[in-house]
Amino acid sequence: MICLGPAVPLMRLVGRKKALEMVLTGEIMSAQEAYELGLVNKVVPDDKLEESTLELANVLASKSPLALEAGKVGIYEMSDLPYPKACRSILLVSFLSSLYSVWISPLSCSFTFYHFKKNYERRHG
Repeated sequence: MICLGPAVPLMRLVGRKKALEMVLTGEIMSAQEAYELGLVNKVVPDDKLEESTLELANVLASKSPLALEAGKVGIYEMSDLPYPKACRSILLVSFLSSLYSVWISPLSCSFTFYHFKKNYERRHG
């Protein structure tokens, strides 16, 4: 049975031809190939996996949970938008933030976009 649920984001990441090959063949790929396609961020030897995972976990644990959530939500919200619409959203958030003299970083932009969007949806259905 072919599972097409993840096919759309997969196709956007690796392209239609490669996604079709992956879905139809079901073949296992190497970690290196997954890395080259952008499916994984890093490849490490088996004996370094736990160490590498803990390093990343420690970096993330040292960050603000609110900022991490805002960044993640912003990236996911904008990733499904066509490029021009995503850019307009960023410009709108930057403009609204400038009204309140808020310094814009990628995380604060994502956070502001997320909350602006949620408030707009709540007020306007």
